[in-house]
Amino acid sequence: MRWIWRVNGHATNGQHKNGNGCAANGARPDFLCVGAQKGGTTWLYWQLDSHPDFWMPPVKELHYFDKLSRTNRVTPPRRRDKRDVRFLENIKSLSARPSIDLENYGRLFQLKEPLLSGDVTPAYSMLDDEIIRQITSYFTNLKVIFLARDPGRGLGRSYPWRYVEDGSVRST
Repeated sequence: MRWIWRVNGHATNGQHKNGNGCAANGARPDFLCVGAQKGGTTWLYWQLDSHPDFWMPPVKELHYFDKLSRTNRVTPPRRRDKRDVRFLENIKSLSARPSIDLENYGRLFQLKEPLLSGDVTPAYSMLDDEIIRQITSYFTNLKVIFLARDPGRGLGRSYPWRYVEDGSVRST
């Protein structure tokens, strides 16, 4: 099932808020990382989070564009410092709105300051084409990273089955 959202990211004259595809202060994500299940996005998130040139949001998967941000998270988000707390407050408020707000989504990334930052949500690879067009036209310098693994090698990680010595397959 695909969600269709109204997108609010343009001024009333149909132009971008400041003409360059991001919020007036230049706040924006540098990249979106999408991908297949078990494609390595968690590994990438932790690598970038530990790198001194990056500030990553305190939640790996924001799910802002696919409405899953409204569900309760199983894993509590990181709260390393004031930036994390502020980010969590802002994303909660933003996710409660009835439409996608690209300008305020971009403002979430003000907290990165001069560092690189982005949204790592594999499910964005299934977004509706119109939402993708609006995101990429609003954030004109956005990089999109797609991660995938060899499907045959990742299959065993997705299913709770295992082979036993006699060659039969059993549920784990």
